[in-house]
Amino acid sequence: MAFILEENKEDESKLSQGVWQEYDIDVRLKVASANSPEYRKALKNVVAKKMPKNRKLWTEEKLIEVQMPIIAEHILKDWEGIFTRAKDGTLKAVKYKPETGLVYLQESRSLRDFVVDRMTADENYLVEAVDDAVKN
Repeated sequence: MAFILEENKEDESKLSQGVWQEYDIDVRLKVASANSPEYRKALKNVVAKKMPKNRKLWTEEKLIEVQMPIIAEHILKDWEGIFTRAKDGTLKAVKYKPETGLVYLQESRSLRDFVVDRMTADENYLVEAVDDAVKN
């Protein structure tokens, strides 16, 4: 398979601002890239301060503890279709804030796995291919 530069350029705004991803029916998450400068800088700073120098000592639990606040702040940008159930059974939409996102990421493995998968999927952050009609 050939490598075509024009089809492999990253869209800088998508890296940091994120793109909407379908999580489930009527649920969408706006996810930025793991290559966003803000995320990479924050991760580097936190890893240097909170992770053991010997990578063999890194555990999944420690990575989640260290990485999830950064993901909630710099990767997960917004959501639609996330609700909480009140004691009376009614549903209330949950507005995205990093603090709330952190709770959901820590408590839901499926949500966490989805966000991590999408933030590392480079094809989500490429410059849109120029329509053939525009080229002609």
